[in-house]
Amino acid sequence: MPGGSQKSPAAFAAEPVSKLDHTLSENPRQVLFKTVLRNDPFGTCVHVTIEPRAAEYPSWPFPTHREALAFAEELQRVHGWPISDRTEYAD
Repeated sequence: MPGGSQKSPAAFAAEPVSKLDHTLSENPRQVLFKTVLRNDPFGTCVHVTIEPRAAEYPSWPFPTHREALAFAEELQRVHGWPISDRTEYAD
């Protein structure tokens, strides 16, 4: 990747849970993250973001909803983050 600062989606999904990722079982006052899918404003791709936004969690563009959803489902499997599909393809 240009500049080497942003990890690939596959590398990010495979990482162990970071110090920013907390669950209610650890501390109910800690932040819970979720994976959000959104349409690109120009209709060229679907973005996957982690909310709340943090520098270590970039946004990833995917050419299709299917690819974006597959990545979001992998994040859910690895990290347990719920998925919020805010695209035109959402059920």
